Amino acid sequence: MSFRSDLDHLRIPLQEILSATNNFSDQNLIREGGFGKIFKGKLGCIKNIDIVARRFDPKYGQGDTEFWTEVSMLSTLEHPNLVSFIGFCDEAEEKIIVTEYEVNSSLDKYLSDPTLTWTQRLHICIGVARAISYLYWTPGPRINLSVIHRNIKSSKILLDHNWEPKLSGYELSVQRPAAKRDRHLIRELSGTYGYVDPVYAKAGKVSHKSDVFSLGVVLFEVLCGRRAFIPDKFEDEEQSLMFTMKRLKHFNVSKDRLISRLARSHYEEGKLDDIINRDLRNQMEQRSYLIFSHTAYLCLNEKQEHRPNIYLVVHRLKRALKLQQEYCHVRSFCFFVGSNNVCNRLKKNRNVYKMVFSYWPIIIQKSIIGCIRVLHQPTHILVLIKNPKTSVYNSEKNLTPLSYFNGGLFYKKKKKIEQFRLLSANN
Repeated sequence: MSFRSDLDHLRIPLQEILSATNNFSDQNLIREGGFGKIFKGKLGCIKNIDIVARRFDPKYGQGDTEFWTEVSMLSTLEHPNLVSFIGFCDEAEEKIIVTEYEVNSSLDKYLSDPTLTWTQRLHICIGVARAISYLYWTPGPRINLSVIHRNIKSSKILLDHNWEPKLSGYELSVQRPAAKRDRHLIRELSGTYGYVDPVYAKAGKVSHKSDVFSLGVVLFEVLCGRRAFIPDKFEDEEQSLMFTMKRLKHFNVSKDRLISRLARSHYEEGKLDDIINRDLRNQMEQRSYLIFSHTAYLCLNEKQEHRPNIYLVVHRLKRALKLQQEYCHVRSFCFFVGSNNVCNRLKKNRNVYKMVFSYWPIIIQKSIIGCIRVLHQPTHILVLIKNPKTSVYNSEKNLTPLSYFNGGLFYKKKKKIEQFRLLSANN
């Protein structure tokens, strides 16, 4: 039995797709991508499911090879962060890939939108990195298969109703035995300008580290809130074909038009903040930002062997997300110290924590992540508290740091009780 006949159960009649997309109506057109036009619709033959139909167009230079490569990949691969495959059509000279429609479109639509929060962006990046790690190699039913995507970019990252990322676009992917997954392959140049690994572009050597480079570009897109490449000679940013690559690389593209070059130079000069969306930067926990930006920078190393493996990228991004989530649960509290005796001692002792807070209950102490005296206000102390509304247990009662502070603060020393008054707390 041939490979194609094995996929007969995934064939969708052309008439069903025409009906779903209203005969490929302009009203159903989502965009014109690098391989043809992309339409949305509702497929009645499969429980009225919302679908995306990608209609391959020969004028873009692609044909049977790319079409069947994507069908093969989509029918083989299965992961929560990969696009859901519905079926395909190969009928009457039409070649159409049908996948599940994701309501929030693709990541490139939200790069400059500050309402897509830093926490959401981290979650999306982790999902994409997990998808790439799965393609690289994951023990299980497909243990002998390793896939290089070759066309990772923000427009290929779809977002579902929960903003969960789904990596799509496998028409350029190549597969090989898992045992050879760390070796490079020699392949003719394909991909999207601005995302392509420079080693691959110059020498034709592609490996899973090429996907890591492309991911690094996406990470900086997410961080800076701008596209990888601002076109000049070409209006269409979706030009992802080999012949386009060959034309584009003859142009002398300035550094500030490629985010991979722009971000690297600014990172090395310590000026990365200059190219980051200010509203977005203000959301970031500093350590989360540093880990994320350093990871993205490492991914863009010009030498493939010096780039991190994808498992390390996943680990570092998860760490950045954890720090950001902890930061989002931090609240600041400003206290008035109601004792001149305490104020006088604070002026003489820089260790505010030891002087004042070491006498609070242990469960409250564990919630403190920092405290400082307010400038020009020696009687005011600013305290940063982690998870202030989370209940903690002690032998007497359940309480939260917030309820404890609102109830009045005390500490005991030499049988003397001195009171602190809460002035303000952010929410």
